[in-house]
Amino acid sequence: MEKFKSLFSLDLRSLAFARFLIGLLCFVDIANRIPQINTFYSDNGILSRSVLMNNFELPWMMSILNINGSAFFALIVALIGLITSLFLIVGWRTKISLFVTWVVIMSFHARFPLVNHGGDNLLRMILFWSFFLPINSYYSVDSVLSDTPKIRPAYFGLASIAWIMQVLFVYLFTFLYKWDPGWYKNFDSLYYAMNLDMFTTSLGKKLLFFPSLMKFLSFFAFALEGVGPILLLIPWKISFWRSLTVFLFFALHIGIWMTLELGNFAPACMILWVALIPSIFWESKFFKNNLQIKSTLYYDPDCGFCRKFCFLIKEFLFLSDLTILSGDSDINILKHIQEKKSWVLVNDQNVFIRGRVFYELLQQSDFFLLRGIGQLTKKIPLDYLYNFTSQKRKILGIMINEVGAEKVYAEEGILKKSFITFFILIIFAWNVEGITNSKYFTVGTPWREIVFGLQLNQQWNMFAPTPMKDDGWFVAEANLEGGIKWDILNNKPINFNKQENVQETFPSSQWRKFLVNLRIDHNDTYKLWFGRYLCRRWNETHSKSLDLLKYTLYFVRETTSFPGTSLPVPVNEVVWNHSCR
Repeated sequence: MEKFKSLFSLDLRSLAFARFLIGLLCFVDIANRIPQINTFYSDNGILSRSVLMNNFELPWMMSILNINGSAFFALIVALIGLITSLFLIVGWRTKISLFVTWVVIMSFHARFPLVNHGGDNLLRMILFWSFFLPINSYYSVDSVLSDTPKIRPAYFGLASIAWIMQVLFVYLFTFLYKWDPGWYKNFDSLYYAMNLDMFTTSLGKKLLFFPSLMKFLSFFAFALEGVGPILLLIPWKISFWRSLTVFLFFALHIGIWMTLELGNFAPACMILWVALIPSIFWESKFFKNNLQIKSTLYYDPDCGFCRKFCFLIKEFLFLSDLTILSGDSDINILKHIQEKKSWVLVNDQNVFIRGRVFYELLQQSDFFLLRGIGQLTKKIPLDYLYNFTSQKRKILGIMINEVGAEKVYAEEGILKKSFITFFILIIFAWNVEGITNSKYFTVGTPWREIVFGLQLNQQWNMFAPTPMKDDGWFVAEANLEGGIKWDILNNKPINFNKQENVQETFPSSQWRKFLVNLRIDHNDTYKLWFGRYLCRRWNETHSKSLDLLKYTLYFVRETTSFPGTSLPVPVNEVVWNHSCR
């Protein structure tokens, strides 16, 4: 039983790091959608709510953006999500912040499904499973302000099992989807992936000059996705195998991130593995200060905020050896506090006040990166930081006292265990249905509605069974008033020639996903409403003399040929013809 617990345990410090990255990724994801609100998430964009609900909305997949169709309302929802993402980063009212962020993310995903990709699915799953885990046990405002006693870092429960099971689902099902000679026999899948100019970065293109390396990396990625997760289940030398597995998958996803533009997929995958960082990492020399300086930080006893602020500093600067006392515990220190109107740090008979305290505390941090920051700030006067905090302490005190903090709960009651078990089983069943293509097994009613209602739907078939071979770019050849021809999609003169960096012709990963889906989707309703949107957008922002009359959307298809052969001549493929009148 102890071996089993060790296999499926998570370190709470790793979960805290994952929480920080989850909040950061959610903040970036929501911020990235704000410039696209008018296009994808409002009634003035491509799809109004009525068109969405009547044609595309999946059963039970709801969005609070359906309450109001204005861009202003969507912006307010996004701003709320940004605020709660920041709260999630620091672990303040963590569960409430997590819930609101999750609802905001789901609402944007459900409002325009055609722009969602694998990274969006994974982000939702990460947010969902985080509800059941004590992600605010360490390095959080909640753990400090609620005065919750620290629990031991090694955490085992059904929630930790669920997180690891989700990791297994992602990679083992990906491995099964990719069971194709291109991955395990011909080793040419990476060659085709790097020829997808709409995704490939400049670094990815350079890999094409190293065919042997690409063959090795193609097999490495496939083998790691199949064998790697199994390494997590080896019941001896658990720390070693987990460390190795985390390192290998970090290397894989950093490589993907640097060579392919796939939205938030790579960082979301890395967050999955951050939670699995073993305890030996947190107990390594990276989190030990060899100086072993014993310091005492004294705060103003008349300042209710100051005590809490000192403990927050201790938590977030990794100051395990720091002692925090009220100034009235030492009459001489109290006089110093009153005369200098400052907190006081004492170590080795040295006394520091105001901004100098920040520098000294950074130097004493257990985390080597913070010590490095301390060295960089050595010659920077930090009194302004202390003065700012001091001047705002009443407001900060009100925030802390009014917003308060959540208790940290690590226990799992029978209801919680039942929910976790149910969702593990239903998500596993959903993945089985996907891999069998519903021929032998189907998730029926009401389970399907539950999956869509909580947006737990997932399918890990990216670049499977092999990367697509049809690459290309989009041109919208338009006829304007007065006989002028113009590319209204890219807002430039008509040019069907290949650009140097094709992936940069897409404003965002959402736009790329939408246009690619628009090309392969046989439902003309999307194309019709997209055509009306382009007409409306152009005519509202240009003079009457440049009215858009009609346009043809082309996909300039460039099919990747076999390795060692030249690329064929691109073909202009008509996606949609549209008349604005």
